[in-house]
Amino acid sequence: MVADASRQDGARVGWPCGHELRPVAELPDILIKAGSHHGKRARKLYQSKKYEELLDAAISAGIAVEMVAKACVAKLNPALLAGRLLSTDQKTAGAQDTILYLAGHHDLAIDGNYISRISTVNAKVAVAVAKRIDRRKHLPSADTECVIDARDAAIHMGLVDAGLLENAVENMVRFIDGALKMLNKQDDEFWENVDSERVKQLLDHIDARGMAAVTDKIKQSKEHYSYMIRLHGYPTVHLLADTATKFIFHQWSNSKIMSARCPACKNNGWYVVDSMSDAEHDHDEVLISHHYAISHFECPYCTLRLDEDELAHAGLEDDGDELMESEWDEDSERER
Repeated sequence: MVADASRQDGARVGWPCGHELRPVAELPDILIKAGSHHGKRARKLYQSKKYEELLDAAISAGIAVEMVAKACVAKLNPALLAGRLLSTDQKTAGAQDTILYLAGHHDLAIDGNYISRISTVNAKVAVAVAKRIDRRKHLPSADTECVIDARDAAIHMGLVDAGLLENAVENMVRFIDGALKMLNKQDDEFWENVDSERVKQLLDHIDARGMAAVTDKIKQSKEHYSYMIRLHGYPTVHLLADTATKFIFHQWSNSKIMSARCPACKNNGWYVVDSMSDAEHDHDEVLISHHYAISHFECPYCTLRLDEDELAHAGLEDDGDELMESEWDEDSERER
C-alpha cells in the first residue's frame, strides 16, 4: 500500500492497481502501463492461427489505443476524461463524482467505490480529444476507429477477422508511436527492449508501404497534369487552376492557406492550415495565442492531395515544420 495515497481526511484516495493504491497524480503513468500491457499482448498474438488468441489480440489492441489516448488527455488535465453530466439525481451521480475523483477529491464524492461509479469518455472521444490537444501533430491522422471497432466486435459478438485485425494492430502501433512522442516517453520502456525491435521493424514496414502509396499518388498526378496539357493546352490549364484556387479559398475560408511547391507538377500548391487559439487572462487583459498546424496539401493544377501523414514521404515535412513554427501570433485586447 502506498502510504501517501491511502488516506485523506479519513477517505481512501488514489487509484487501485491490484494490491496497491497509487497517488492521484500518477494517473497518466497508470494508463500508459495498462496500455503497454495490452499493446504488447496485441502485437504478440495478432498473427496467431488460433481463434481465441486473435480475440485477445483484437480486444487488447482497442484497449491499448484507449488507454494511451486517455494518458495523453490526462497529462494535460485528468478532468477532461470525465463523462457527460447526465443528471443531478443521486442515482446517477457517478458522472459528477467522476470529476471529483479525477481532480483528486475522492473525499467529496458520494460513494468511495469509484471503480464501479467512475464514468469517463469512450475510446473514440478520447482519441479525438488527444488529437485536438496534440499541437505538434505527433499523433497520426490514420484510421484508429478500425482498432476500436475490431475490439468492439470481439467483445460484443465474439467476431474477429484476421485481415482486418492485422490492419488494426498496425494502426495501433502507429498511434502509440505518436502518443509516446507526444508524452516524451521512450518506446523501449513501453514495448520493452525485446519487443521494441519487432515494433520498429513493423513501423519501418508501414513507413515503406506509405512511401509507395505516396509515390503512386505523385505518379498519377503527373500523368493527369500531362494529359490536361495535351488536351487543353497550357494556358487553359492555368485558367482552370485559378478557378479551382478561388473555389478552394472560398470553401476553406475558416482555414489559412499557404503556398508550397507541388512535388508532382512543380507548380504552386497549397498547405491547408488549421488554426487553434488559446486565451490567457492577466488581470484586465487577454493574451490570445494563435497556433497553426498543417491539415493537408492540395494542388489545384494536378489535383494531388496529400494528407498530414503523407507529407514527409513527399519531402514536404520540413516545410510544414517551418510553417508551424513561424505562424505563432500573439495579440492583447482589453476584456469587456
